[in-house]
Amino acid sequence: MKNIESFRSLTPVKEFIEEMGFAISYAYDDLVFIDNNAFMLRYNDNKESNLFIHFCKDFPSEVKTNLKIRLLTISKRKGLTLDFKQDFELAESTEEG
Repeated sequence: MKNIESFRSLTPVKEFIEEMGFAISYAYDDLVFIDNNAFMLRYNDNKESNLFIHFCKDFPSEVKTNLKIRLLTISKRKGLTLDFKQDFELAESTEEG
């Protein structure tokens, strides 16, 4: 885990996402959410320039395969490495607020 003085640069990730044709909808701590929730990124604090990719569980697998190829191609050009991790699922919060 990163210590409190560490910094995660959003600029390279933002450029990478925009070149993919997406936009960042929300960034919080080590997570970066994409505008259509097809996938999200998570910084790897143990390996600089490495990102974990989590696809949305409901994202069609045939589209996921093509998107993975594009992600890998563009990330390489941007000097980033990717690790594909387990899919995620969005759920409504049960907390009242």
